[in-house]
Parts: sequence; structure tokens; C-alpha cells
Amino acid sequence: MDSLSIMYSRVRFKSILIFTLIAIIFFTWLNIQLPVVSSKGKILEKKPKSNEKKNLSQKSKEESRTDCGIDLPYLNAGKLRGLACEFKFPLEDSCKLTRSIFSGEVTQCDKSEKVSYCSLVAKDVKCDLVNCQGHAQSGYLNIATGHMIWREHQSPDRLSQAIRQLIDQGGHSNYVYIRCPAGTQLLILPDKPVKRDHVTNEQRTSVSINMLLLDSVSYFHFHRSLPKTVGKLKDLQHSADVKVLSYPLFQSIKSRTFENMQALFGGVVDTKQTFSTQGSPKSPLLLQETLQPLRDKGYENLFLEDLCWTWEWGISKDLLVHNKSLGRAEYWRNLWKAFHVGGITSYGISPAGCEVLLANGKPDPFHGVPAVCYNGRYHHSYIFEYLAQYQQQRVDAGIPYTSFYGSNTPHDEDGTRIKTLDVDLANHIEHVTKQTNTLTIIFSDHGNAYGTFPQSHQQGRDETYHPIFYMIVPKGAQLNLGEEVMRNLIANQGRLVTMLDIHYLLKYIATPAKAVREGLVSTLSPERTCQDLTLYQPNICICNLKDEIVLSDVELFLLAEFASAQISKSMMENSGGAQNMKCYLLLPVNYSHTSITTRKDGHYAVSMDIHFTSPSKSLETIFVTISYKPASHGSTTMTLLANERRSPYSPYRPCGDGPITESLCICQTGVTYSLNIADNWLTDVSRYSDTITHRESHQLNSCIYIVRYLIGGYGCSLYAVNICTEPTYHVIAYGLDNLKTITYSNIPVNGWYLVPKAIQFLTVLHSKSSPSFPNTSFMFRAKQS
Repeated sequence: MDSLSIMYSRVRFKSILIFTLIAIIFFTWLNIQLPVVSSKGKILEKKPKSNEKKNLSQKSKEESRTDCGIDLPYLNAGKLRGLACEFKFPLEDSCKLTRSIFSGEVTQCDKSEKVSYCSLVAKDVKCDLVNCQGHAQSGYLNIATGHMIWREHQSPDRLSQAIRQLIDQGGHSNYVYIRCPAGTQLLILPDKPVKRDHVTNEQRTSVSINMLLLDSVSYFHFHRSLPKTVGKLKDLQHSADVKVLSYPLFQSIKSRTFENMQALFGGVVDTKQTFSTQGSPKSPLLLQETLQPLRDKGYENLFLEDLCWTWEWGISKDLLVHNKSLGRAEYWRNLWKAFHVGGITSYGISPAGCEVLLANGKPDPFHGVPAVCYNGRYHHSYIFEYLAQYQQQRVDAGIPYTSFYGSNTPHDEDGTRIKTLDVDLANHIEHVTKQTNTLTIIFSDHGNAYGTFPQSHQQGRDETYHPIFYMIVPKGAQLNLGEEVMRNLIANQGRLVTMLDIHYLLKYIATPAKAVREGLVSTLSPERTCQDLTLYQPNICICNLKDEIVLSDVELFLLAEFASAQISKSMMENSGGAQNMKCYLLLPVNYSHTSITTRKDGHYAVSMDIHFTSPSKSLETIFVTISYKPASHGSTTMTLLANERRSPYSPYRPCGDGPITESLCICQTGVTYSLNIADNWLTDVSRYSDTITHRESHQLNSCIYIVRYLIGGYGCSLYAVNICTEPTYHVIAYGLDNLKTITYSNIPVNGWYLVPKAIQFLTVLHSKSSPSFPNTSFMFRAKQS
């Protein structure tokens, strides 16, 4: 063979070798990417290797965490390490997202609209009506009826005199409107404390309580949004006269205000007492558990809010007073009766919220109001002005007080309106540090529960249950609280705490001799975890979990399927059966934002968002928590603990059958065709997704069908359908215990009774080792009942 032939042979051999290697690599890659297809054409999931068996929550845990450049004063991360509940920094990949969605300038009020006709100068009233064409109207709240009273004034002197009379007489609404053609001014009036012939030494040394509740603000969002406020807190770090206490491990009881307020004031966390968003609580807010003992001790108790007292949100709803059928005067009297029972002595300038919100074109501030303004000023600036005045007057008179201001300024869908609070909140902190015997609590009930951030990233969901909690304790308050209590308050900064722990502090201040030493006034255990807390579900523990719990994607989807079926069952029962239900049966297409913890009973608590496709192809979301105890084979324990709608449900309200169904409903309004009708549902094929890859129907008799959805090859869900108009059938399962490698969810001992046109969820199956299931038609029997 000549040299040319030898060289050619070598080149050909190398080419074949290279091609073979490329082919091997390609087909290996292809085998990884493509699902396994059975001989019958069913798409099956390959059995995952141990390092592939990860859910979305596990993937998030593997990502690094960082402070995202957020200034976190008073956070000593070193002291928080080694606790049973460790502090959890934000996920690193959330930093860019938060900078993007929460950036931008602070929305300002239009100062060009600002008018000023009257002012308080050295406790006197001065008015000028040059811009009022010589006359003006004054409006104030009649505290006996709740009606606004408007009067005409032909001169500035008469207007000034009328306002002086309001101040001198007392018992007024603490504010007055001055209206002219050019605009309306809101003027805050001095609020006289109730005169006392004698103030006892106990009252003089009693610690006053100033509570600022910022609705819907997470620990991290507080620090990323309020630089001036955070800076003011930092300035106090080395103060000899004031101690700032920070509680970074503050767990929300529920992502709703009422339950957190009930824990704060009433000391109650009753997880059985639940109600829908549009519904009302089953029992009123128990203000009297805290405020009555304080009032009996000589405190004056102020409750402030920035809502409208006649609207469906706020204190009137929480006290079960709200009733649209009542006249204004009767409504107002009922509200004050509830205040008296609860221990509230003043509502301050809260009623002004009705006119302020009306001027903003909204009944509440929750949607579509970038800044709540009135006469060129933020609404909250009026409230802080009044609050500071109220507090100083009582300090000067030696009268202890409790003030509570629930600010809804941060409660918006964008999470940016909180920035408008910054200057006024920082100034208020400066003010209260000078009140040496006043304990100030700055906290929130929960983080933002809706909007872009919680819906798009796991970090946003985590922050929903991680609110803010600071306390400012000047020297006088430190001395009057006592050395032991202060020592416990300082030590508990490194402990997991909730609103209930703050309740015990309030009770201690009200009745130190009788109060049970619990919560913040006791020494909380460093071993405390979310397992030790009573929390409303669904919920997410804020602790950085040390023990990683891993469930496969198939297991998680089966749990989503099971939870969805339980929700559908409750809706069907509320509607009188599937044939009467306008809302669709809930069939998940995906899940996300999973969180898995271990309960005290050893079961897993699995929280997740379950996603459904609406008729308009939008993605609807329900947040659930499921108790789950896996088994090697046979029956596993699954229980739906709680559910909560995340996506807006108002578009589907016409299809609802009461508050419970309304909050969970997905439907197509104005269309008579329903997927819940057995015949239609049996033939529907709209549910297929990346995970749900196959559907089979097995006919047991002329009426009963068993429908099976194949979920990722290693799981399936089973439904029974009765397509006949009569009779009722009794369906029972048998032989499931013989399936040694398959687990299944709870099956009723007596089976199921399918009325005509009924659709019934049966169970979910999970194969541990083989991507195949026996013919489900042989696993069930049906007979007429």
C-alpha cells in the first residue's frame, strides 16, 4: 500500500471515530431531554436519579442568599446563627428584580392645589378670606350623629370665632374643613385631654404605649423603602437616652390584618375561626382584652385609621358594626357602642378619611391611588400631626395613653407608595424619642400579599410572612418597665416571635401584678421554631430551614391535584352538586413557590401556589397548605389544611354561590356550557400540559366512567363520572393494597355515591419504581344504590 493510501485510510478512520463520538453524545443528550414513550404511545416520565429528585423549593434553597445591599441596622447575623430558627436573607436572584420594580421617584402631592385660609397661632385662630370672595364654609363632624355640619361665614372674624368655639367647647371631631371656591383646607384642631382633679403617682409612672402598624410591609421592604426612617433608627444606636430594639425573626400569623390584630389585642389565635375576604369575622376584634384594663388604670386610648368608617374595610368591619342597611346616625352610634365595649376613648381625626378618600375618587386606598393626598399634603401627614399633638398634650397633663395608628399607606399593589411615608415617619420617631416614658412599637401585620413581587418570585412569597418589628424605649420607659422585663426584651431580639408575644407585653403594662409572664416579657427559648407556634394556614415559615425536605415533582403535582379536588368538593357542596355549580371544577396545570416543613405530628406541611387556566387563558392562583405523610406503599395521608386565593376573583363573582365559593371561583360568565356537566367534562381535552400528558376513560357500565390523568408517568389522578340522569351509583375501590410499589391518597371505607350527572374525585396514585399502572377499570366496581 502506498503512503497516500495509508494516509487516506487513517483520515477516514479518524473521521468515522469522531462521527461516532458525536453521535453517542447527541443521542445521550436526546435521551436525557425526551420523555420515555411506552409501546402504547403514552408519554411516561423516566425515573429520576436521586440528585434529580428536586422540587422548586429545593432549587431555590440551593441558590445563594445575600442582603441585596439593603441597609439592615440592628441585625447581628452572628448572634442569630445556631438558633433553631435562623435568619433567612433574600435570595440573590431577587435583588435585581426588587431594584427594578421598587425603583422610581416618590409620588408627590400637587402643591399647586394647596390653599390656606386659617391657621393656629399661639393657640389662637387666624383666618384670611382674601381668596374666598369674602365668605367661606366650615364643616365639622357632629360627634352625636356622625353627620357633617356645614355653616356659612361672611367674614374672616366670624369664621375664626366659630373655630374657636369648637376648640373651647371640646368634644368636637378634632378637625374642621374650610371650603372656598379655590379649594378646601383641612385644619387639625387641638384635642383637650379629659380634665382630672387628681393624677395618681401610678398614672404618672405608667408607661404610655404608641403603636404604629404599617399594613403590608415586610422586614426587607421596610429597609429597602424608607432610607430616612432607617437612618433615624441608626442615629439612635449609640444614644444614652433611648434604646432601639429590633426583632428580625418576626413571624406573621396570617397574611391578613384581622387575625394579627386579634392576636395583638385579644390574645387569640383561633385557627378554626376563618372567613372569606368578602365575609366578616365570626367574632369581633377583642380590643377589650387589652384596652379595657388600660382604661380602668387611667389610660386614654386613641384608635386611628386612614380608611372611611362607613366603608366595608377597617375597624367597623372588625367590630362587626358594618351594615349597609343602617342610617348614618345609627351606624355611628353602634360604632361608638363597640368602641366603649372595646376600651377606645377617642377616634381622633379618623373620620376625615371619608372626605379625603372621596377627594381621591376611591372608597379605599388599596388600588389605583399612587399617593393619597388632600390639599397638597399626604393624608398620613395630617394623622401624624394630630398624633404628635395628642400625645404631647397627655404627656404635659401627666395622663398615660395608648395610641394605635393603623396606616394603609403601604398597602398597594405596586409596593411603592410606602415611600411617601418616609419623611413623616422619620420625624415621628424623632418626636417620640423625647417622650421619655413612652414605649413606641413600629410593626406590620404581614408583607405585601399581592402584586408583582409576591406573584413572580419565591422571595416575594417568603416576605409575605416576614413583617417588621421595632421598639423604641426611652430611659423613663426602661426604668418603669423594670430591669427584668428590659433584660428579657433585649434577649428576645434573637428569638422567633409573633403578635401574640407583643400582646403579653401590653397585658403586662396594663396589669403587671396579674399578667402572666409570657411572650416578650418572659425569656423565649432559642429552640423555638414555627412548629411551636400556632399559625393560620396557609403560611410560610420565615426561618432558614436546616433540614432540607425533598419531594419529587410528581409527588408535588399529585398533592396539587389532591388539594384542588378538595377545594372543588367544598364548592360543589356549597352549590348543591356539580350539575348546579357555575364555577369550574379546579384542575391544576402547574404549581410553584413550594415550601416544605415538618409538623409536630411528623407529617410534612407542604405549601404551594397551584395554577389553573381560566376560560380567557389567564393564569389563576390559589395558595394551599397540605399535611402529607408519605408511605412506601399503600395509603398515604393527605389533608388539605387551608387555601387562599392569590389572583383576583372579582371577575368571577357572578358565578359564585356565597362568599366561600366566590373567593375560589373560575368560570366563564354568560355561557351556559359548563365543564362541570358530566357529559362535557368526560370528553374535554383542554387540560393537557407539560406534566399532564395523557388521559384515559374506562367504562364500568352504561353510566359510570373512570377517568385517569397520567401525571409525569409516575403518577395519575382518578375521577368517576356518572353521565346518566338516574339512578345513583355506589362506587368502591378494591385491590389497591396489592399494588406493592404504588401509594394512593385517602380512600373512604364506604366508597363514593355518585348521584346523576356527578363528577367525583377518587384518588391519586404514585408509583415509586415503575412508570406504569394497572388498568384502572379493574380497580373499581359500581352498582346501583
